[in-house]
Amino acid sequence: FDSSLLPNFLIERALGDNVTVALNGSGGDELFAGYGRYYPLPVERNYLNLPGWLRRGIVEPIAGAVSPMTAWRLRRAGKFISDRGGYLNDHLTQFPEPMRRIIGNATAEPVPSQRAYFDAFDGVADTAMLAADLETYLPEDLLLLLDRTTMAVSVEGRVPFLDHRFVEAALAVPPSLRNPGGQQKALERKMAEPYLPHAILNAPKQGFASPALKWFSEAALAGPAKKILMRPAALARGWWTAPGIDALFAAPHCHGFRIYSLLMLELSIIIHIENEPLVTAPTGGLQDYADAT
Repeated sequence: FDSSLLPNFLIERALGDNVTVALNGSGGDELFAGYGRYYPLPVERNYLNLPGWLRRGIVEPIAGAVSPMTAWRLRRAGKFISDRGGYLNDHLTQFPEPMRRIIGNATAEPVPSQRAYFDAFDGVADTAMLAADLETYLPEDLLLLLDRTTMAVSVEGRVPFLDHRFVEAALAVPPSLRNPGGQQKALERKMAEPYLPHAILNAPKQGFASPALKWFSEAALAGPAKKILMRPAALARGWWTAPGIDALFAAPHCHGFRIYSLLMLELSIIIHIENEPLVTAPTGGLQDYADAT
């Protein structure tokens, strides 16, 4: 349930007023290492510079006593060296084990899909991380999102970065040339240098997600969203508990995207599985929908 679906849809709808075919940049981050998860974060690098006995024997136990999520992030940092596929997999989960405990989820550990693709790649670890995203996140999220948002407004989306010859050439480039010094998308920026102004080439990376943190900080949306997630049928599944939902809504600035994911999941179940009377998108606001379910 990618929250960037909504802004993407709005842009595609605006494009549809003037064009029928549009180019999309999906694949650039996966081919040229544009995501932050391909590199240890600054705080992770500092942590990994500490002696192992200090990290495992003192820092992690103290962090675990204060914040289970902080301790989990520290353990994740260690995987960058010992289990790069696991590090990548951990970066993509919205609900790691400490968060599942917070919401009261009693299910088993999620399948490490990213790690499986990472391990299957015959090559260096840096390129294996890109290949894992090309096999999972790109087709299962980004391209699916592109197809649905463009087709909804009768626009054809084309993805030039994913020409198979271009993909093969990009993945054959050694990391030392692709990202010298750990610079994100360094080779891609170099390729674009003759065509783009300096201000665009060196601008910081910007996400394209919905403002979920702000949405669920406001009562007008938080109230009905919480009511939907607190439905008896939702709580009966055991995926989350009432205290767990309370904990998420108590800190929407931290958990807005998690709330969004759970809300989209619950609405999908209501509409497509439970077959409630409102089987199509509501014509009113979310509060009307919450009251009806």
